[in-house]
Amino acid sequence: MASEKQAAWIMKLIRMKDLSPLNDKQKAWCDKQTQETLEANLPHHRVQDVLDTLRDLDWKTSTTDTPTSAAQAIGHNTKHGQAFPDFKDGYYAISVPNQQLKFYTVKRWKKNPDILFVKVWASDNQFEIKDPVRKTAILTAIANDPDAGPRFGREIGNCYVCGRTLTDELSRSLGIGPICRGEAQALDIDDETFNSLFDEL
Repeated sequence: MASEKQAAWIMKLIRMKDLSPLNDKQKAWCDKQTQETLEANLPHHRVQDVLDTLRDLDWKTSTTDTPTSAAQAIGHNTKHGQAFPDFKDGYYAISVPNQQLKFYTVKRWKKNPDILFVKVWASDNQFEIKDPVRKTAILTAIANDPDAGPRFGREIGNCYVCGRTLTDELSRSLGIGPICRGEAQALDIDDETFNSLFDEL
């Protein structure tokens, strides 16, 4: 059956994704799921099929799991600069106004974890964004895009949390590796492709 961490990941996607494109049977299945029912009833070899289906849905325009207001996203001023206490370190990809995809590294300052350094990728090089206005705009865009991290992982092939190379199909499709998903071991998933999310459930 699905592990505790797998069930938690699926429940997070159910909360954060727009489920309207699903058929009535799929929506009803999602509506009645809980952490406990997934752990008790979802076969381990079906986890990838469920995650793939949910992953392909659009994100909701607003979710309690992600900062949506500019005030929440951009933090507050300190004597060392702008503070972003709720922002997570990681790697992100967002579209800039001309629709070009840009890649960023966001890391905390060790001396003051509220302060973030933002670097933009240019091939194998990374350049720090020092302009506070531009930095705030980038962090705000990232904070308001739940797919910014996973998109980095899918596009670059590295985990958007730790930066390690993603080598299994599920991790590449999610943009995050099994350890950073909270799983101690890589998933042992059947390679069979299922035609429907809910067959045999």
